[in-house]
Amino acid sequence: MLGLRDDLSLQNRQKLLQTSTRSSVELMLQDPYPLLGELSEGGPFSLDLSDDSTLDPALLTNQTLLQEYIDKECYSKKKWGLGGYMEYRSIFLGYFPQGDQKRFYHLGLDVTAPAQTPIHAPLNAIVFQSGYEEGEGNYGGFVVLQHGRKDDAPLYSFYGHLDKETHPVVGQKIQKGEVFARLGDMDSNGHWFTHIHFQLLTQKGVDQGWIERGNCTKEQLATIDEFCPVPHALFTASLPRNSGKQE
Repeated sequence: MLGLRDDLSLQNRQKLLQTSTRSSVELMLQDPYPLLGELSEGGPFSLDLSDDSTLDPALLTNQTLLQEYIDKECYSKKKWGLGGYMEYRSIFLGYFPQGDQKRFYHLGLDVTAPAQTPIHAPLNAIVFQSGYEEGEGNYGGFVVLQHGRKDDAPLYSFYGHLDKETHPVVGQKIQKGEVFARLGDMDSNGHWFTHIHFQLLTQKGVDQGWIERGNCTKEQLATIDEFCPVPHALFTASLPRNSGKQE
């Protein structure tokens, strides 16, 4: 689910994915744990929030209506959902702070599930940041995990729109598969539909402030992989072999 706009050539799309895959291959070989644990089994419903979405435009501009739609139409079919990486979302984001800066290309995956759903660490990690960003359209509760890589700079995984009462402590060691946070409702997640904004960052991305940006402009696409690699390297819906669920 790469989901890049048509104004990017197929060659550029393939190059973006291949480059990110090479930079993250060690992480994939570690057999990541699914963020939603056993809830991920059975596969997701697709939640297209791009400008090309077939959803009623009223749902794209009203988070409460969108949540009601997901609760009624989506959870009756699947237990969880997935929104796309690199979707172009000018309608969906236009009335939030991102719209003022024309940052409409989505840099993460939207992992959709009910509020209070436990979130599992994909790999062993140390909590790098943990906090709460106030304001409608912001992240609400968020956590950044740091993942060490042999002979290379660490990679970071970001989780936004979380419950603000269940944060881990900065510096805390988290084991692969361990529950470290929970999804937030609209009162604690920045007034978004209930989902995790899941994004990867390089050390360069962290140093240059990309923790605070979940979307980018068209002009930033050419170099975005230096800061925010394709998130699929750490995302899976399959439980690792010989690995039990940790609560």
